[in-house]
Amino acid sequence: MKILTVLTYYRPHTSGLTIYAERLARAFVKRGHQVTVMTTQYDPSLPSKETMDGARVVRVPVIARVSKGVLAPTFGLVATKLVWEHDVVQLHLPQFDAPGVAFRARLFGKPAVLTYHCDVQLPMGVFNRFVNFVVDFQNDMAGRLANHIVTYTQDYADNSPYLSRYKSKLTPILPPVELPAPMPGAVAAFAEAHRPVVIDLAGTMEHVEPVRRRQFFLDVILREVRPGEPLAGELRVPAEVLASASSAWVRLAVERVAEGTATLVVNGKAVVVPRAISPENAPLLRDIPIDPRTLLPNNRIELHARDGSAGFLLCSASVIVDSQ
Repeated sequence: MKILTVLTYYRPHTSGLTIYAERLARAFVKRGHQVTVMTTQYDPSLPSKETMDGARVVRVPVIARVSKGVLAPTFGLVATKLVWEHDVVQLHLPQFDAPGVAFRARLFGKPAVLTYHCDVQLPMGVFNRFVNFVVDFQNDMAGRLANHIVTYTQDYADNSPYLSRYKSKLTPILPPVELPAPMPGAVAAFAEAHRPVVIDLAGTMEHVEPVRRRQFFLDVILREVRPGEPLAGELRVPAEVLASASSAWVRLAVERVAEGTATLVVNGKAVVVPRAISPENAPLLRDIPIDPRTLLPNNRIELHARDGSAGFLLCSASVIVDSQ
């Protein structure tokens, strides 16, 4: 498949958006697709055409800048040619030229997928208010013309004023993350070097019975849980912590969990994951109280998605124990 990626700035410019686009283009190439990145020649010393990590990069000359935006008179002409030559168009927003490219995709019958990275809110001022208005208008037009929209998380999709208008064609997909493999023994050495962590307190406190809170994490992160495909793992809690435990709860960081669609099982005891948010008022967190007497030195934690549901994403799971 021939994929056209369009954005204002691309490598060697460094930002979260450009790194995201670079990693995605690189992944498309590895899967055997032909990728062209259309961007601007924000630095005149950059070549107008080159190949980076297997992707063809086409840079359109810039004649002026407005804030972080650029003016590239031939952008539309180049876009017309490239959109016609490709099978699908991927746009990264915010981007001033996005609606024109999305319109060309509609005109030529090519699907356009829009990735919305962030809202733009410039400092106060008459000129900045005008720029904000123009960018918001361009983003909105691109959203209307795009076939589908992608953003990072469900939480952002629910709370962004822009994204909430397009729920019918919106899919949250976590950004591409590349982590180097740790060197042998590095994790254990880091843990040993930073244990224990002591935070000094300057001030006075009333005399109260001290409470010690400890949190133990399941060794599973960023895993999809689907109907018929439960997630299970082992979680250890030291016996000396259990001996003095006064209260305990399971903390889940999850996405796309509606009430009644997820079940937590701790050592064979099941409880429906609640819809209520955590005391910290973090919408992605679910705090589920459990009897500390049900905890063991070695605990089996399971998560199940209800049959007929779309499943959910587990970001992390942990057990928190208070001791006195």
